[in-house]
Amino acid sequence: WRNFIGYVIIKIEGLSLERLMNAAAAGGIRLIDCKRRAYTQIEAQVSFIGFLKLKKLLADASCVLTGIKKCGLPFFFLFLWERKGLIFGAVVSAMLIYALTSFIWVIEIDTKGEVDVAGIQRKLAEIGIRPGILRKDVFPDAIENSLMISDRSLGWIGVNIRGVKLHLEAVAMEKPPQMIDSSTPVNIIASKDALIEKIIVYEGWQAALEGQTVRKGDLLVSGVNPAGSATAGCVHARSEVIGSVWYVGRAGASTLEEERMRTAAIGERTFLCMGGWKVPLAGSRPGLPDYDTEAYKQLATQIYFPVYIMKETYYAVEKVEKARDLEPLRKELGKEAVRCAAAQLPEGAAVLGVSVVFVQTGENRVEAQAFIQARERIDCEELIINE
Repeated sequence: WRNFIGYVIIKIEGLSLERLMNAAAAGGIRLIDCKRRAYTQIEAQVSFIGFLKLKKLLADASCVLTGIKKCGLPFFFLFLWERKGLIFGAVVSAMLIYALTSFIWVIEIDTKGEVDVAGIQRKLAEIGIRPGILRKDVFPDAIENSLMISDRSLGWIGVNIRGVKLHLEAVAMEKPPQMIDSSTPVNIIASKDALIEKIIVYEGWQAALEGQTVRKGDLLVSGVNPAGSATAGCVHARSEVIGSVWYVGRAGASTLEEERMRTAAIGERTFLCMGGWKVPLAGSRPGLPDYDTEAYKQLATQIYFPVYIMKETYYAVEKVEKARDLEPLRKELGKEAVRCAAAQLPEGAAVLGVSVVFVQTGENRVEAQAFIQARERIDCEELIINE
């Protein structure tokens, strides 16, 4: 409440402090949090209106009143009134913000499924929906209806206005299941090498058994009536065959690695380095095609900018074959082999197990072989051609 009506922290100096305080109490002026700082000085809080009344009593009390700090809304408004340019700028800014937020500046399109985003953008431009349009001219229901009518591939459209952003969400219509042409006679064959785990025949004559190992192209369900059956003719065989398929990934590497060993220093070179400049002073590079370089830099002076002296020492190297640590090598090769095998897995396959073996493929070479067992559908159709 005191902040709302405003108050002043005051300092009163004089020899008649008690007379002034009695006069203030008689006049209904309330002094709060009074503190005596010296024999002739007190500090207190008084309301904004009380501060104005207290000034009139000073002549009779022979005291000096000083405002130390002014707090509250009245003084804040007084501060603003004295700075009319600030008020004008705030009003203009508020008007600009209100004006700018009356427009749509961003059009955001979120999609799910196969949606033609470019086509939606073209259609929005045709009906006048583009950045800079007034919000009052945007009717979400009309936009949704227009887009749904123009693009039959859309299953649902949602348009929302969020501040200065037009958010459009488009969902593609689900494609109907592929119709089966039952008039075309087909066989069901294995799409890959596998062990049959389950076979369900909807139409046709079963030609393979559960637990049987089949090769790619082997007949699983026949669409041709076998000899001796009571029914004649060919049918469009339909079935669901689940099998275990093995995928193999390989990764190999040498068990030896080259190690560079320094033998002797074969040259030295000195440079003067200033900023990005590197000026050679003495020495030259060795004529060998392969060597090691060791650099040493020392600060020479720093008057206006740092200046360094850098020395490069060149060493001859000898390449020596060294046996690698087999444990980390096998871990690395095993991970790479598993990645190669996993890359062959089709979408929807369920992994049943993973195993890795290591084989010696040469005197100094090891290979990791990863085997992934997966459960998946292995049936595919083969057209029956009547001769």
